[in-house]
Amino acid sequence: MAIKSGLSAQIGIAEEAYTNEVQSISGSPSATFGLNFDGALTTVTLTTTATAASIQTALNLLPNIGAGGVACAGGPLPTAVSVTFSGALVSGRNVPQLSVQGAVTGLTFSTTTPGTGYGDGVAPARFLEFVDESIQLTVDRIESTGLRTGNQILRTDRWAANRKGAAGDVNWEVANTGFGLLFKHMFGASNITTPPSGVLTRDHTYTLADPIGKSLSVQLGVTDTGTGTTNPFTYKGAKISSWEFSQALDGIAMLKTSFDAMDEDQTIGLGAASYPASQSLFNFTQAQATVAGANFDVTSITLSYDAALKTDRYFIRTNTLKKEPIRNAFVAFTGSIDCEFTDLSAYNRFVNGTLAAVTLTYTGPVIEAVGPGYSYQLIWTLPQVRFDGTSPDVGGPDIVPLTLPIKVLWDGTTSPSLVYRTTDTAD
Repeated sequence: MAIKSGLSAQIGIAEEAYTNEVQSISGSPSATFGLNFDGALTTVTLTTTATAASIQTALNLLPNIGAGGVACAGGPLPTAVSVTFSGALVSGRNVPQLSVQGAVTGLTFSTTTPGTGYGDGVAPARFLEFVDESIQLTVDRIESTGLRTGNQILRTDRWAANRKGAAGDVNWEVANTGFGLLFKHMFGASNITTPPSGVLTRDHTYTLADPIGKSLSVQLGVTDTGTGTTNPFTYKGAKISSWEFSQALDGIAMLKTSFDAMDEDQTIGLGAASYPASQSLFNFTQAQATVAGANFDVTSITLSYDAALKTDRYFIRTNTLKKEPIRNAFVAFTGSIDCEFTDLSAYNRFVNGTLAAVTLTYTGPVIEAVGPGYSYQLIWTLPQVRFDGTSPDVGGPDIVPLTLPIKVLWDGTTSPSLVYRTTDTAD
């Protein structure tokens, strides 16, 4: 029996699959007709022997499908016409069924490939050790304020539940394997390569990209004290809305990911947790920072990122759950470096507005000795950093400290990146 406490807890994650929906239209309509999509939006009139091209053109004129929104093939009617929802407004999700306008008969509509995407929960496939978590479901109450003779308290039939999704943080100790999927969803874009002569080694390079069309299912296993059962809570449509990476003296590399999720699901079965047989943690003894290409002694460093997602996309649509969050502002990539006041160089970058590159490199155990030799690594590269510091303060007889708040900028060419050198062949 499991230990009846947090010692038996587990977290598993999996990437949600984004599949474009394919629908079919077939049959002989009794008259010319229009197609309805997602409510009362109706296409231009189509002939009884409409071709795939004419149906495609008509649907792409609808504002909630948009230019290039669907691709049609087959036909002409009565032969089946397939409609693939592949455009930016309709791809990677379950879309409403097309229907015919008015009293026209003779047409058959079916879904041959259901669309999947944001919020279509999947069972966990990757399990990671974690320190703690605070993900919580929000269910608001819609309550009446109507007056009625004799009423002194809210009536039992005058309120409704309003599910608003879930959000919260998870704190992790960063390991040399297994973290690629989190990094991918932190940054948005991923590329995996094998370095020269490498056999076991893979370089996972993460760069900033729009997170649209990417989401996770995050399953938390919580053990109760009554039966010792580990209960699954799966948070579907989970996006990393912000994150913070930090390294302190004498410590392990720490990562906090803040999740925003569409909904909580208790019907997805608890995953059987499994962990790598050989795995180690990155820590301060393996780390070296550089500023402007030169080694730089730091006492702590923190990197913070806000993905600038609009997470409150709620609508009046017979569904209380949000639509997929999308970016609606500049992202904020900031941080802080603590060091000693060794000379004026670092301080004057703040005074003069001088930009400089900052890197933070961890080098762990050896992976393989082929070629130049490869070790587990974590390499943060920030090509353009502005230093928004403050003047050094003398607080007593001790060495004068200096805190350097930083803001990561972009020169239009070279993006901030993270390289995760590991043995994982996939994120």
